[in-house]
Amino acid sequence: MPVRSRRSKRRQGAGVGAWFDVFEGKFDFFGELEAAGVDLDRNGKPDLEVARTAWAELGEAFMEEFHARYPDGAHFTPWAVEQFGAPPQRKRRLQRR
Repeated sequence: MPVRSRRSKRRQGAGVGAWFDVFEGKFDFFGELEAAGVDLDRNGKPDLEVARTAWAELGEAFMEEFHARYPDGAHFTPWAVEQFGAPPQRKRRLQRR
């Protein structure tokens, strides 16, 4: 009999999709972060330091998604950019052939 693969029981961190609403407009409108285990206040806002840490990790990917959703440019600046500044750029390694 084949071995059945098991799903990791460790909770996976919230990705860009879960943080998108917060980075864009300050609030978690659909409760995706809460479902991922991030504590929110009664208004649906995460702690500012938690958001800052997530921005440092996911900001570049968020901006790629944001520009994909608004290819002609948005009429507003995302909340995370106003609050924390431009996301840090990751150095990409060149692949040797």
